[in-house]
Amino acid sequence: MALLIRGKTKCSICERVSESGDAWVGTPHFIADQNHHLWKFSDSAMHQSCFRSWEHAEEFRKLYNTIWPTLVPHAPREMLKDGSIVTKT
Repeated sequence: MALLIRGKTKCSICERVSESGDAWVGTPHFIADQNHHLWKFSDSAMHQSCFRSWEHAEEFRKLYNTIWPTLVPHAPREMLKDGSIVTKT
């Protein structure tokens, strides 16, 4: 899972440092191909506001929702449009 240290961690989209009260999106490492254009965002933290307006948000979300169940089938999770990750029941 992406590590987030308030006041130190930079958003992988805008590269600003985290502040108290910021909402975040973070994923575990799930894109294995280092040549994939979204690889660096896998296992990273990003402001939720940045994620919501990011041009790759929908592609990233779809990738997560496709790849994650194949990696950890016993822990069904889904990324929502705002970047929240919820446990599927």
